[in-house]
Amino acid sequence: MNGNAIPVIYCDGNHFISDDHIQIIAKRVADQLVPLNPDATHIVTVDGFSGVGKSTLAGRFATKMGVQLVQLDDFLERDKGEYLDALRLDELRVSISDRPRPGGMVIMEGCMIDAVLERLNMVADYRIYVMRILHPGYSDGTDRIYEFDVLYGEQSADELISKREEERRELAIGVPDLLGNGDSWRLPGLQRELICYHKRCRPHERADIITKINI
Repeated sequence: MNGNAIPVIYCDGNHFISDDHIQIIAKRVADQLVPLNPDATHIVTVDGFSGVGKSTLAGRFATKMGVQLVQLDDFLERDKGEYLDALRLDELRVSISDRPRPGGMVIMEGCMIDAVLERLNMVADYRIYVMRILHPGYSDGTDRIYEFDVLYGEQSADELISKREEERRELAIGVPDLLGNGDSWRLPGLQRELICYHKRCRPHERADIITKINI
């Protein structure tokens, strides 16, 4: 993304990602990518935190464009307690690289896509970032990250992780049945990775377009 302001599309919930929203995104993608090389295969990414509506938007967008959708979760080894190191990268690389591309485009959807592409030695041609409409201190449950603080706060990744774990530890002491026993107050691996990824890669600042969903 260049230094211009990133365009933002607002949607009132997953069920209100309308055809008009998808049409706007499709036109912006086509306007930017086709002049670059109309014969090339372009990688369009849909990134964001867990549970923000990435899969819904990416599926609708892929259907609209008539192109292949690659979802990172399909290449994930489950129950490893981590994300990036649990991806089957060789299979993912084949899925992206070795097939004909209807529409000259492949859409990748998932968490931490810029970090995944780094490991694949690939680069996105167009980045869509999906996020909630956030407010300071936002959280919708004990396992949710304070996404506003991660995206816009000045604290480091380590400071945010420590802060969130302290809150969870205090909650576990006060309501022991809520988080379970032992070290269950520690942030799950995916949440730790998401914090570190957003602080390092700043995907919401590198995006070509942002979709904000009120969920």
